[in-house]
Amino acid sequence: VLVQFRHRIASFTHDVLLQHGEHVIVEGDRGVDLGKVIEARPMGPADLRRNFALIVRIATVEEASHWEHTIPSLEQQAAVDCQEILNKHGGGDMRVVQAEYQFDMNKLTFYFTSKESHPNFSTVLAECFSRWHCRIWFARYHSKDDKSREGKWAQSRRQTVPEAMTPSTPPPPKPPSSLSSSCSSITSLGKQ
Repeated sequence: VLVQFRHRIASFTHDVLLQHGEHVIVEGDRGVDLGKVIEARPMGPADLRRNFALIVRIATVEEASHWEHTIPSLEQQAAVDCQEILNKHGGGDMRVVQAEYQFDMNKLTFYFTSKESHPNFSTVLAECFSRWHCRIWFARYHSKDDKSREGKWAQSRRQTVPEAMTPSTPPPPKPPSSLSSSCSSITSLGKQ
């Protein structure tokens, strides 16, 4: 099953056939994420050898609405705020193109452009963490003309801020409460 997120596409496995356009809750990076099914087909022999993450369940209407209407405005503001932080700390030619929250709001990825091959984010990570209270990642944005092997979106120097840091501002609103049961089931699945 191919799932479209706001700024990326990923493959997942599920034991029932899903419909094109359905919103689904999937295993995310240390949590859960929400996306929309763009291709649902039976898995072939080659697919069985690959290690796909799992689709946990179909998203509720409330969760899909939160993903489509609430989170995008938070992401737009986060992109603007991150650019201001970069400018304040001398971020060079780095420009934040987009921001993307993982659905459970535990991870925020900033997609950026830069002429530097390996920009240094260490000067801004602490302030970003204290502002958004989640793991912060920076991923390089590649234009449609870029022929890199990783495609349009590529991870770049995955850096996070230590979780022990004390935040100074309140975190953004969490997704609807029905998600908490999914989070615990994913945690228990990983320990089996």
